[in-house]
Amino acid sequence: DDTPDIDAQRNNFWGFSTAGITKGRDKVTELFTEVEVPLLSGRRFAEELTISGALRWTDYDSFGSDTTYKLGLAYAITPQVLLRSTFGTSFRPPALYEQFLADFTGFTSGLSDPCTFYGSSSQPGDPLYDNCAADGLPEDFFSPSGIQVSVAGAAGLDAETSDAFTVGLAYTPDWANVSIALDYFDIKVKNTIASPSAAGFLGQCYNSVDFSSAFCERIGPRGPTGGITSVDASYLNIGSQQSRGMDIAMVYERQLPAGLLTFDGNATYIDRQNVEIFGVVTNLEGRWAFPRWSASTQARYDWQDWRFGWTLNYIGKSKERKFFDPGTENQNRQNRTPNTYYHAVSARYTAANWQAIFTIRNLFDKYPPLVGAGQGSQSANRIYNTLPGAGYDLFGRTFVLQLSYGF
Repeated sequence: DDTPDIDAQRNNFWGFSTAGITKGRDKVTELFTEVEVPLLSGRRFAEELTISGALRWTDYDSFGSDTTYKLGLAYAITPQVLLRSTFGTSFRPPALYEQFLADFTGFTSGLSDPCTFYGSSSQPGDPLYDNCAADGLPEDFFSPSGIQVSVAGAAGLDAETSDAFTVGLAYTPDWANVSIALDYFDIKVKNTIASPSAAGFLGQCYNSVDFSSAFCERIGPRGPTGGITSVDASYLNIGSQQSRGMDIAMVYERQLPAGLLTFDGNATYIDRQNVEIFGVVTNLEGRWAFPRWSASTQARYDWQDWRFGWTLNYIGKSKERKFFDPGTENQNRQNRTPNTYYHAVSARYTAANWQAIFTIRNLFDKYPPLVGAGQGSQSANRIYNTLPGAGYDLFGRTFVLQLSYGF
């Protein structure tokens, strides 16, 4: 039950946001069962064979019910070699906020209009150029007026659903204190619920041939000065996503005369990462924020009451499609990010009832990769010339001291 200021409800704040009362209630009832059945044990080439299953029925008063399940198989060929596989489903009904959000209005800059100076960013034959020209706008069009953006919940949203399949191999030899695991995964999410930004709506619409994108239905008419008057960015089911790849993990331990040495590493390879929006599929693997390879490795040394650690984080190279200046072959925007490594060191001391941890993150004060302004991307947001949220360190070398005391 969210009740905004009365003047916000009455649209008394000129040029600012307005909002209505958002109110909703829900009740969830669930029934679930799990079972694990050992089929074989201690046999030749079948040290263990176990199947498992889970079934869950969930009912939301605000939405309805659904049934999800999970199946699993664990097959230990020998005590050292284990094959495993799972398949499961899940669902997420629309949240109360996504269903019942009262109309919320605000404004975005007129610079979000894709037709701003479209003659310098596109050329005849490009969907953007043709659509802006079809609106009767000059090539040097610019409107300083803000665009009103409204967001609201939506009745009739479908639940997000997913299918997840994994299959893997774990190897733990008896001649060394090491374990290695390889796991393949394929995860698909359908009916994703989102409230895209106004710029996202406008970009999808004006870059579609003859305004064919479904996003165009949410864009209001242009005003007397040519500026877009409004965008409806309310919640909707926009499409699906898929992530497919391989996880690799390894742990090694060695007891030394003066302590315990441990190496713990994992890596992920993305084979496919795509998003489908209203039937249009965009492949994101290898592009900004979705490098093919990423990894993390940690070395630890435990000696008496001390633990010393070193961590290496790796983010693989990525690149976006080249962006050419209209009518030329000039490509002067940085569209690639290199392989990036971050180091951290730490020391921990543990006493009877207190603990101290000292850490230096980004040990070598590495800057995040620079990317070109004006370089388009469908996989990551760019702020100035960096990619926040893509895993790169934005703070530089950082010193952290943590003290804890138990009583």
